[in-house]
Amino acid sequence: MPLIAMVWILHTFDAPQRLDFWLYDTIITAYPADISRDIALVAIDERSLDALGQWPWTRDTHARLIERLNAAGAETIVFDILFSETSSHDQYLADAMRGHGDVILPLHLSPPAVNELIAAHLPVPQLASAAAGIGHAHVELDQDGLARGLFLRNGLGDRLWPSLALAAAGGTVSENPDPDVAAYTNIRQLYRAVPLAGAAGTLTLTPTVMCCRAPLQWNIFRTRRYLWAQPQPALGTFFPPPSRA
Repeated sequence: MPLIAMVWILHTFDAPQRLDFWLYDTIITAYPADISRDIALVAIDERSLDALGQWPWTRDTHARLIERLNAAGAETIVFDILFSETSSHDQYLADAMRGHGDVILPLHLSPPAVNELIAAHLPVPQLASAAAGIGHAHVELDQDGLARGLFLRNGLGDRLWPSLALAAAGGTVSENPDPDVAAYTNIRQLYRAVPLAGAAGTLTLTPTVMCCRAPLQWNIFRTRRYLWAQPQPALGTFFPPPSRA
């Protein structure tokens, strides 16, 4: 009976999974991953919002940033911002993207409205055709609500998009080999746990306003991959990572 009771308790409270999470979190926070020197983060922060205006910014702002980073020698620029609706500045942004030649844009998979089937929210065609690649911006939450990894490929039916990081590394859209999958089925493949570099503040964030207005130092910005992201929870979805207890 004691053994049966123990098995029941472990199964009911999902003890093995919780132990696995605890061990993994302890290891990755105790031994953080090395930080790549060729990656920089451009932040949409309060300082930039105060200087450039409330969000969302017009797309000529994004275009000017691309032009400046291009002139400074940035190798790859990755946006974590959806451009799924048309804008009066789309041509300017598309021209800036083509002028650089290696700009990656995101897509998002979600229902357009309540009680509707999941759909792919892609960049508008004018920008999608100017992008060097398109990747999904999804992060997976585990049972305890923490984000530890993502699927390298995610899509609907027979189309699977690479993650943003994989797209930046040259990954392209692939086909799901199962012909019987419905077009609205959410397909996810190749899960990967993402190692952490450290606690919040470990990675240096460069405010957007500094890239748009301040003189850029060519020797600092050249040959780097840039991710333009929204670190403020108020501007987008916040995914809590594991943390040191």
